[in-house]
Amino acid sequence: MLKVITMTTDILVDFAQDIFVENNVMNFDTVNWPMSSPLAGASWVATEASPNDSLLAVLQFLFVKVRANFPSAEVCLLVGTSAWQPNNRVVRYHRLWGALKARGLAALGTDQRSEEVLLESDKGLKFFGAARLSDMAIEDAVQVLLSENCSYLVVLLGDISPRDLIDVGWSGDMAKDFRIINRIADSDSLLLKKIGEFDDKGIGVVAIGRQNVVKTLLA
Repeated sequence: MLKVITMTTDILVDFAQDIFVENNVMNFDTVNWPMSSPLAGASWVATEASPNDSLLAVLQFLFVKVRANFPSAEVCLLVGTSAWQPNNRVVRYHRLWGALKARGLAALGTDQRSEEVLLESDKGLKFFGAARLSDMAIEDAVQVLLSENCSYLVVLLGDISPRDLIDVGWSGDMAKDFRIINRIADSDSLLLKKIGEFDDKGIGVVAIGRQNVVKTLLA
């Protein structure tokens, strides 16, 4: 484990060459995963600040690493509704991003840099959306990641688009989201997930992808 000291927060960094064997980053050794390629993982955890400040410090640090090591990369916030929503006029009017904004969360999905899809069934409605992030939107992303379990960040590096991902869908549970994780890894991109809860000692982010891509992010 490595400790990185930023201007205000200490960040603990760890790396796992294979997340399907026991490790300190993200253990999928008991998961029956239809793996399309070997996957590595890395984690960045801040332990000496509030959840909001910890996650913000980690994401600010990671954005600098992404810009330095993947200058052409695009970072997207993925958000979905984990439970079926009532099929009524209000839900249809607000959709995904409008509902988040109405709850006082980020308005990231209200411009041309975002998109979403609607799923309908006899159970109700579900929404999945993707919003492209600038460095100025990190604080908005922190709000969503802390409050919405069905959310990820993605560093897009290969032949994959935000629309490809929202068409696949996700649950927010990495052990079950093998379809979207495999799709991201196969395109040499990275999936990032918030780790730690409000009552944990540390809050941070785990990244999953092909080993060479994860190592590049750590460089």
